[in-house]
Amino acid sequence: MTTPRSLSPLLLAATVVASGAIASAGPAARPVPGTIGMTVREVTLRNTCTATFHAYKVAKRGDDPLLVAALTHPRILKLDFDPAHEARAKASTKRFDAWFKQLEAKLTAFNTAQEKVFADAAATPQAKAEAAARIHMVMDQGALLLDTIEIPAHIRKLPEAKAVFCDTLAEKADLIRLKGEEARGACAKVIVDAKLAPAWFTPVCDAAPSK
Repeated sequence: MTTPRSLSPLLLAATVVASGAIASAGPAARPVPGTIGMTVREVTLRNTCTATFHAYKVAKRGDDPLLVAALTHPRILKLDFDPAHEARAKASTKRFDAWFKQLEAKLTAFNTAQEKVFADAAATPQAKAEAAARIHMVMDQGALLLDTIEIPAHIRKLPEAKAVFCDTLAEKADLIRLKGEEARGACAKVIVDAKLAPAWFTPVCDAAPSK
C-alpha cells in the first residue's frame, strides 16, 4: 500500500495537459465518511477522459491534517504542452512536475501513517479497517486527479491521438488506484474476519455487513 515512483516530467510533457473546464456542479455536497468536518461534491467536467471529479472541502476543522492535505490537493489548471508553444510548454512541464511531486508527497505521508496503524499488533480490528478504508479513499482521489486532466485542445481534434492520450493517462492513474484497491481488499478482509458491525467504512470497503 505504497505510492508508485514519480512520473517522468519528460514523458508527461508529451502526453499530459491539465486544465479544468467545469460543465456542471452536480449534486449537493455530502459528508465524507469517517471525517469530522469534510464534505465531497461530484463535479462534472468537460474535455477530460473521466468526466466526474470528487471535490473535497473542509467545512469544519478537526480532521487529520494529512488526510485533509491529500484529499484536497488541487487539480492543476491551464497547462500548455503544445510543441508550437515552446516557452509555455517548458514552463508547464516544470509546473506539472512540481504539482505531481507535491501530490505524491501528500499521498506517501498519509499512507505511511495509516500503514503503521494497520501493521500495529495492538491496534483494534476497527482501527485497522478505518486505516485501510482511508488509504483506499485517498489513493482513489490521487488517481482521479490524473484521470481528470483535460485533454489538450490540439489532441481533442484527432480521435486516434485522443485515445492514446487517455490510455496513457489511465495507465499512470491505475498504478495509484491499484494501491487503493489493495487497501480496500485488506479492509474488507478485516471486516469479515473480525465480524465487525456495520460502520462508516463498510460501504467504503464494499464489504457485506457482519451477521
